[in-house]
Amino acid sequence: MPGWYRQFKDESDVQIVGLIQEQHPERCQLFMEWKEMDFPILVDSLNRIGVHAVPLMWAIDEHGVVRKTQPKESWIKSEFISAEYDAPDEEGEFEEPSPGVEAYLDSRWSDAITAFQSEIESDPSSAPAWFRLACSFRARHDSSEVQDGDFQNAITAWTKALEIYPANYIFRRRVQQYGPRLMKPYPFYTWVSEAQAELEKRNGKPFVLAVNLEGSEIAEPEGRGGASQEAVVAGAKEPDPAAKIPLDETGLVTFSAVIAPSPVTAGQKARVYLRFEPNRMRSVTWDNEAGELELWIKSGDGYTLSEQSLRSGLGSSPSSDELRSLELELAIDSEADVGSQSIDGYALYFVCEGENGACVYMRQDFSLDLEIVKGKARGGRGGR
Repeated sequence: MPGWYRQFKDESDVQIVGLIQEQHPERCQLFMEWKEMDFPILVDSLNRIGVHAVPLMWAIDEHGVVRKTQPKESWIKSEFISAEYDAPDEEGEFEEPSPGVEAYLDSRWSDAITAFQSEIESDPSSAPAWFRLACSFRARHDSSEVQDGDFQNAITAWTKALEIYPANYIFRRRVQQYGPRLMKPYPFYTWVSEAQAELEKRNGKPFVLAVNLEGSEIAEPEGRGGASQEAVVAGAKEPDPAAKIPLDETGLVTFSAVIAPSPVTAGQKARVYLRFEPNRMRSVTWDNEAGELELWIKSGDGYTLSEQSLRSGLGSSPSSDELRSLELELAIDSEADVGSQSIDGYALYFVCEGENGACVYMRQDFSLDLEIVKGKARGGRGGR
């Protein structure tokens, strides 16, 4: 937003209106309340306006006509505020929302996904359709209608949108938001905890986000220092090399994984999200008095892991049923074989089933699908 907006916020003839492309708009609400900014903000999560670079500003007259884009402060003061513009001879056309957009705005995530998939079938090169499909998958992931693979599907579709339209700022920032630290130009949401603390002190009640931040969203960019992930166990040895711990074959704990971006370009990095959740239908809980969830990732050819061993930490009560999420990064060798690879690992955890059920120590093996693509060759500079 323009840094000089406060000069005009009390001007009777000027109304400041913001526009954001946030996937989770309540984060903008938190920022606005924290900074005590009271002008309205419109939400355009699907980027229907077609923003490809920011900041983008419009000067719109009393008839709804855009008089200038990227206006200068001097022009706003000397001309725009005092001008009286004539009404246009014809009314502008209103663009009806597509079936996918309409479904998204109605929070019908599955219908939106189906509609945007249909758009992509008709035009596979449509970057907006891929982007909006990704937004729909992520929205369903954050809802009670979540389905397996939603987050990974969102990452894959956002990556595809950026591949088609690499100059788009909004597409690039969304991939960077969930991608590895190397991709980040700056930390995205490190201000959130400070804003929440100040607002709670100011208002006497907490500002609770509808969707919690992912670890990648508050991670410092690589090379800027920052705290290491607390779950890292430095120099740890493989906890169950002989596979003696019984396998969780009845689904006491469900596992899912997401790799961002996807596919990963040879020579680049990716961030891996690993999620474990007790089966609430069977009243399964973590046995916090017995120990943490422990994770081991096996090394392999073509990639290097930032960590092999991770621990989740313990809940504050003897038992709990929260989702436990661990994150790590992997670096793909520049000469890695192109195509599908797998990254294997396992988790060890203590869980109890039911109020008086048995508490057991279990192991869950998993395999992550890693898709590697070849990097684009960079041409040299031509001579004069």
